[in-house]
Amino acid sequence: MNAWLTGLLALCLVAVILTIAYIWTIRPPIPYTAEEVRAGLHYNTIDHVIDVRDSAAWAEGHYSSAYHLPLKQLPASLPATIHDRSKRLLFYADPEKSFKATRIAQDLGYTTVGYLIQGNYTGFEHRDSPIRHEM
Repeated sequence: MNAWLTGLLALCLVAVILTIAYIWTIRPPIPYTAEEVRAGLHYNTIDHVIDVRDSAAWAEGHYSSAYHLPLKQLPASLPATIHDRSKRLLFYADPEKSFKATRIAQDLGYTTVGYLIQGNYTGFEHRDSPIRHEM
């Protein structure tokens, strides 16, 4: 009985250590305003911008350098599109969808993710990356 209890305690301790290690490797999602995104793009602190809106919203206009990976397709399309999981990603749509996208990305192993909480993609515009409006 004593050996059984010792084994159970050891197993629980290992589970706690692994949980803490996992939590420390995953950074919380970073909330951005449009102005912060513009600065992040200018200073190269954001590697990829990902539009998780549906195709109709994308067709109405989008940030020209963004990847279009609709939220429903994100679990399959993100790893196929961006292989390096250490890249710094920014997701945009409405704040709720953007935040969901960060959680999906973290579940897939991406470590530095952010989402747009205020403003929209037109606030990212700068001289080198115009906004595209589809016809």
